[in-house]
Amino acid sequence: MLPDKFSIRRLSFCALAALAAAVAVLSAAGCSEYFDSSKLNGVSDYFDSSVTIEGVSYPADTRSVTLTEYRSDDYSDFAKLKNLRTLDVTALDITPDAYQNIRSQLAQDVEIIWSVPMERGKQSSNSSELSFAGGISPSDAHNVRYFTAIRKLSITDAEISDSLFTAITAAQDNNPDVEIFCSAKIYGVSLDSGTELLDLNNIPIESPDLLCKAIELFPGIRTVEMCGCGLSDRVMQGLREEYPQIKFVWTVRFLNYEVRTDIQVFSTLAANLKRPGNSETFAPLFLYCTELRALDLGHMAITDISLITNLKKLHTLILADNYITDITPVAELKELVYVELFQNRISDVSPLLALPNLEDLNLCYNVRMENPTVLTGCTKLKRLYISHCSLDSGEISQLRNGIPADCEFNYTAANCVFSGWRTTANARNTKIREAFKHWRDVKEYPTWDNIIYN
Repeated sequence: MLPDKFSIRRLSFCALAALAAAVAVLSAAGCSEYFDSSKLNGVSDYFDSSVTIEGVSYPADTRSVTLTEYRSDDYSDFAKLKNLRTLDVTALDITPDAYQNIRSQLAQDVEIIWSVPMERGKQSSNSSELSFAGGISPSDAHNVRYFTAIRKLSITDAEISDSLFTAITAAQDNNPDVEIFCSAKIYGVSLDSGTELLDLNNIPIESPDLLCKAIELFPGIRTVEMCGCGLSDRVMQGLREEYPQIKFVWTVRFLNYEVRTDIQVFSTLAANLKRPGNSETFAPLFLYCTELRALDLGHMAITDISLITNLKKLHTLILADNYITDITPVAELKELVYVELFQNRISDVSPLLALPNLEDLNLCYNVRMENPTVLTGCTKLKRLYISHCSLDSGEISQLRNGIPADCEFNYTAANCVFSGWRTTANARNTKIREAFKHWRDVKEYPTWDNIIYN
């Protein structure tokens, strides 16, 4: 029975070929003067022979080589060591170009350990941690790519730059799970890997490019405040769309108002617009103030509310005493609970059926109403005021019998608000009016009975 490994000397070619099928490995160390094993077509893989490189003999199964000197640029002979996994050339004066030359001659699964030139001195390429204080230079950032074993990267007191982006990207390419800590400044404002709120208020900014780099470098950012920075609404909306995971806050202007886009309550406080208003008049409010929970645009001569569909979070809506005929857009505001639409020109109220949470509804003085009885489909109503809407007795009866039994149903009120709708006993209305009166001071408006002020 033949052993798994058989050492041979001076066997004929035919004998070698026959033995190749019978043993696992043929050791031909020291036999190179007798034959060239590479010419044994299909058989040479069985041979365990040595490889001589610059006068040094390496067993064919060598897994690691450390070079203390090497005079050639040709490393291709090391590729003959089929089991080679590590080539350590730390002791040699290797430049990045020289490393690339070696890399191109060896299999990709061979780790090349070398001394990477950095501004603070050379560092072994198999270092698992890299630390840079005072930022990182372009050359160091470029060389981070050579640290393939990196597990932790720290860069402190840096400026947002291409170099910073290059270094972090290279580390993540080498190890997607690399731990990164970075602190930097953008427009003089400090931020680090734990920053969630970036306050850039009142800092003149001409382009968002630097900010975009910061967002890519610091994925923990969740809110960016940019009131008074000078960027246009269109640019800010573009940032909001590009980074939907981040809340961008800026100031918008319409009529005589200047408001933050994160406001939750707004009221014109019955300022009365002298000319008819429409969605374009309030476009900045409708398009960008998407956190609004309570909105009062009563008495503003509004004719069109098509852009209001952007305000998906609205809970309370007052559009009283306007010239509105079409309330179709309101159907998309699914969170509405409280709605005042009195003194308009509404004929079709069916869009209100799309509001699953509607509880308070005032439609008084919409004298052209054509289908009031569809409101029986509003199954959560607690108050329905619908006086002076040209209802006949049959419609009144159908509404009374169709709406919830505990709903306050008023079809005779002489006044839209002072005949019971707004009374001191009505805590809901009192709190809502108070919030509108002090809308600039409201921090959060989850519901009418849980308003948080600054």
